[in-house]
Amino acid sequence: MKTLSAAAETAITSTVREWRTLVEISFTTPLRYSSGDNITWNSLSWVARPFDISAITTTTGGVGSIRLTLFNRDNALTSQFLSVNPRGKAVTVWALYGAGPWVLADGIELFSGVLDGVLEIGDSVVIEAAATRSGVLQVPSISVAHVTGLQRLPQPGDKFYWGGSMTSIDEWELKEQQ
Repeated sequence: MKTLSAAAETAITSTVREWRTLVEISFTTPLRYSSGDNITWNSLSWVARPFDISAITTTTGGVGSIRLTLFNRDNALTSQFLSVNPRGKAVTVWALYGAGPWVLADGIELFSGVLDGVLEIGDSVVIEAAATRSGVLQVPSISVAHVTGLQRLPQPGDKFYWGGSMTSIDEWELKEQQ
């Protein structure tokens, strides 16, 4: 059984709950974001950045995958996701209750997995992650057993951001390589 600090236990059991969600993406320099203010938890700094967690799938073992939208209006994330292949990078989501200060045990892990793909880079960065404990992963660990990419192939007329400008796909065809 998980033991919380007295402050966190009081916050969880109170009628009005103050809480925040934390997201960590393990690039060489990890990205650590808080849904609330800038905070320190687990001796690490977490920067306030708006984000959304959606498209949550579940398996018998818990959460199977999530879609994470990081709002990128300042374009700070664009180079991070374009310069390094993010696939297979660890993603962890926690909840913290109360106003702090928090101890390490106060963090409640909501999701732990790896990035499976980047769906969009522009005013927001939309990524999908698969849980490492959900049974959806196969060897090698950066591959996901179920096929999700084929329904997301770009179609003629689709628009996307590339190099700071919007581009659209006029036409494409698959060609067999020889």
